[in-house]
Amino acid sequence: MNKLWSKVLLSLCGMIFVFLVKHSTSTQTIAGSITANSADNFVNSMGVVTHLSYTDTPYAQNWNDNNPNYNLKTLLAELGIRHIRDRMLSPSYASVLSYAPERFAQLYKDLGITLTAVIDLREDDFLNASPIPEELEFWSTGSSEVNGEIINFADLIEAIEGPNEYDNEQLPDENWMETLIDYQTQLYSLVKDNEILAEKPVLMPSLIYTAYCGKIGDLSHISDKANIHSYANYPYWRFPSSTLNWYLNNIKKCSSEQPIIATETGYPTLPGEVSERTEAKYLPRLFAEYFSRGIEQTFNYEFLDIPHLEGIQAHFGLIKAEPISDDKYTSYVLTPKKSYYALKNLIDLLNDSQWDPQSETWSQPDFQPQALNLEFLEKEASTHYLLLQKGDGNYYLLLWREIEAYNKNKGNFDNNFDKLKIKLGDGSASASQYSYDANFNYIENQLRVANNAINVKVTDDLTVIKIMLQ
Repeated sequence: MNKLWSKVLLSLCGMIFVFLVKHSTSTQTIAGSITANSADNFVNSMGVVTHLSYTDTPYAQNWNDNNPNYNLKTLLAELGIRHIRDRMLSPSYASVLSYAPERFAQLYKDLGITLTAVIDLREDDFLNASPIPEELEFWSTGSSEVNGEIINFADLIEAIEGPNEYDNEQLPDENWMETLIDYQTQLYSLVKDNEILAEKPVLMPSLIYTAYCGKIGDLSHISDKANIHSYANYPYWRFPSSTLNWYLNNIKKCSSEQPIIATETGYPTLPGEVSERTEAKYLPRLFAEYFSRGIEQTFNYEFLDIPHLEGIQAHFGLIKAEPISDDKYTSYVLTPKKSYYALKNLIDLLNDSQWDPQSETWSQPDFQPQALNLEFLEKEASTHYLLLQKGDGNYYLLLWREIEAYNKNKGNFDNNFDKLKIKLGDGSASASQYSYDANFNYIENQLRVANNAINVKVTDDLTVIKIMLQ
């Protein structure tokens, strides 16, 4: 072949390649045996941040509200979350908060809710480790009577967490890194020297700016698990996984290969920014994304709005709170947002355990999730999935389009469906689809199974396909 024809053919090949790249779609065909995760393990990975020990908030004022619609404990029970994260202070450290330990005990006894306890002790905004021994003594040996039974505080503590966001540039400590490492070193040593608390995992301190791990260095000798505050807020409030790799890559510089807990993440609902509808799309996806990425536990920030705070800090709750009066310690009208119902209905669908208050144990199914042959035909690359299985053998395939539903230019918007076909492998099966309605309640519709395949429309919120093998 002469050089001229070689050049012509190379040119044509290049043109064809460019044409295919420009005009090809981002669809994929994925086939294979997928091992399911336990549906209950997924539910058990979900948590929420509370502020029960903050007296001038609806957390304190609405605890025993006579109206069940405004009663914090009732709303927390109906949500179905099993884990909360909150600060932990003994009455001797702050006598005004003497009510808080009993409330933690009530949540544990009645609902099985455990606490990731933040031990962040400060004096004039500087970390102060000197009260740690007395605090640990109270929480390891103290107890509270609930419904005539003694609840040991140590039983309700799931994990102990180091200081919260001490890298905040508004704090006065110019040597914050050294102070933080010294405090965490003392906290870790004292916990491990405590016979009752020694087996509790100690989480590393949280950071606003995870990239500081490059300067702080490895903390794995003074923590058992890594800790991220992974808000998807740069350069604006984006979809859940948009910045997750950045957090995961940076946290390894502090924690090596330790298990990761996301003790804060979530979205504020502000006028002109992320709407309540968009938040309700994002949060179920967020929990599914984090679980898929191997993050052990994820806490949404937070359960209730706190109206007296400034700016976005007042609007992170799953529930809106409106004060009844101008009194700082007034009660509040509580109104669940769409995100509350989105998470509640997802948990209701996937929950596979029951809490027994008498034995203080969760009755979880004893089974090993099995693999399922699935083939996704012409799936958009942005469509993500998570396969779960319950103890009864039924599979739950979570599907969502991991794309934005808000940006600064367009505001909040809905996206097009991804229409795909899913082959269910060998053998016969039936299937139904759970889709959110306008209020984020799940509506179930039977799917037609033809040639062992189903057609599904995947939206930018979380769709669930229930698959029952015959």
